[in-house]
Amino acid sequence: MHEISFSSNNDYIKAFITIQNGTFKSHHSTTVNVDLMVYQNVTSGMVVAVSLDFKTDGGYQRLVSTEIDFCAPGVSYADDPMLSILIETVKLYGNITITCPFFAEYYVLKEYPLDANKNIINLAPPGNFRVGVAAKHRVSRRKAIPVFNAIMDISIVADEGEDIEGAATADDDDEDLEDF
Repeated sequence: MHEISFSSNNDYIKAFITIQNGTFKSHHSTTVNVDLMVYQNVTSGMVVAVSLDFKTDGGYQRLVSTEIDFCAPGVSYADDPMLSILIETVKLYGNITITCPFFAEYYVLKEYPLDANKNIINLAPPGNFRVGVAAKHRVSRRKAIPVFNAIMDISIVADEGEDIEGAATADDDDEDLEDF
């Protein structure tokens, strides 16, 4: 993990995020901790978008993205392979809710592994990537209030202990999930 940027709407949530990077020989031991205080109940219109982009010489190229309204009737994250990978692993490491309604309370994610074999990153070959996760509260057909936006710049190594040249940082390209 090279960089993480996180912004949130303080009317909805406040988050504290810490990353424990793995050692040089053990990149697969990098973990993330999240302490999340949710201030508002949300019973409809919680839309989450997830994307995986590959870093090229000219910026980032979108590889895959998905979007789901967790509160829409009959919608399940299990129907989306990308979200299913992400959410199934998140459930193992904390109490962050992934079903509607979302209640105002304190949530945690502890020692979530950023191991390429255990999450969304396993979809990608070695290289430099950007993973984006954004949430909006759709309060009407025409109005969606941003709740949070997280961007993680990462490198996937070909061989253990061997970094990919030109590792990404958040300053390389400020593109985010604005088209969400």
